[in-house]
Amino acid sequence: MALDEGPQAPHLDWTAQRGFLGRPVYVWQLNLAALLAVLFVAFVGFSFSGPFLPLLVRHLGVTEPRAVALWSGVLIGLGPLSAVIASPLWGRLADRIGGRPLLLRTVFGFAALNGLSAMATDVWQLAVLRLLMGALGGFTAVALTLASLSAPPERTTRAIALVQSAQILGQMVGPALGGLMADHWGIRAAFWGSSGLAVVAGCNMLLMYHESPASTQQRRQRRTGGTRMHFRDILRTPGFVPILVVLFVGTFANRSLQPLIPLFVASTGAAPGTVASVTGLIVAGGALAATLSANLASRLVLHVPHARVLVVALGVCAAGSGLLVWSHTAWQFGLLRVAIGLFDGSILTLAYGLGASVIPVDHRASAFGVLHSGAQIGSAVSPMLSGVLAAVSLRLAFLSNAVLLCCGTVVAWHGLGAPRQGRHPTEPSGAEEC
Repeated sequence: MALDEGPQAPHLDWTAQRGFLGRPVYVWQLNLAALLAVLFVAFVGFSFSGPFLPLLVRHLGVTEPRAVALWSGVLIGLGPLSAVIASPLWGRLADRIGGRPLLLRTVFGFAALNGLSAMATDVWQLAVLRLLMGALGGFTAVALTLASLSAPPERTTRAIALVQSAQILGQMVGPALGGLMADHWGIRAAFWGSSGLAVVAGCNMLLMYHESPASTQQRRQRRTGGTRMHFRDILRTPGFVPILVVLFVGTFANRSLQPLIPLFVASTGAAPGTVASVTGLIVAGGALAATLSANLASRLVLHVPHARVLVVALGVCAAGSGLLVWSHTAWQFGLLRVAIGLFDGSILTLAYGLGASVIPVDHRASAFGVLHSGAQIGSAVSPMLSGVLAAVSLRLAFLSNAVLLCCGTVVAWHGLGAPRQGRHPTEPSGAEEC
């Protein structure tokens, strides 16, 4: 089976319209817009307090710098590690009961746990709460599933790109607002603010997003007589494991840069008072470039097969990471980071889009849960390994990223059949945009 010729959902009515502000709008467009609004608020809330965990650790009485760094790394990594196990399970449950109830569970559960984090009196309490947050995870996987099912088949990758854009923009806005709140009202206030935003996102989900009757009927039929797809069946699906590897590589390479950027800026001899601001500019520039990349790729795949675009994106990112080894100033590094961002933002979008094309619609949430676990492994492991390599040499850490991305390019080229792949039969050359 060609990777861009996956099973579709012909029984869903993508042409249903509803009046909005005096003009007809497709129902799937309204649903997707409502979902994106919910996701943006949720991701702002999720990132509102996360960057300030080291400050809360210090506030809880850990003062020795090495101990603060150790505890901060452990606390940041606990959530993704537990989410690796939880995401496939929540994805399978979403296939049975629907994604909307699980998103509500996640955001309200996050609100409660973050509120408890604001009241924590010991780092061990904080560690348990972070572990539980990861176990309540699966938010991204379920959100991607709902977005992919909300749009017509030829708009699946576009919908996934919009979800990623909401996530990236939310993660840019959240730390800035959280930092202002922490500076004015204390570090615990940032955690209370994060909890409040999660409640707002949950209420928005209750009011704005409604799954279609066709999706509800589809799940009811699956519960009564549908076939069950086990995890091993998902992994055996042609093309699925290469997609999983690409997601790991893309997430690992992206996340590993986060702790390396401030270290590199400081190593260039920048004035101590400018390191944070220069680092922030580089991170923001890379994030904006990634948002643009994801959306451009989602439009490009209407004309070019997913796998071919993915191979080009991985190859350019590998070359860009290799060039980082030879950068000597913060501005050289920043320009290269933006250039890499113009391609690396498309990697996850294209990989999830391919994942949606090879797995039956009935089991898409389960598949996305497994794919998200692969991404979470990269997210959890990359900061630790990049830190070890950076202790030896920053340039060695950049070089290792380049090598890993080269491996991902080879996997995508051979495993996803880029040289053989034709165009998706449902992707017209000039369809109406969302």
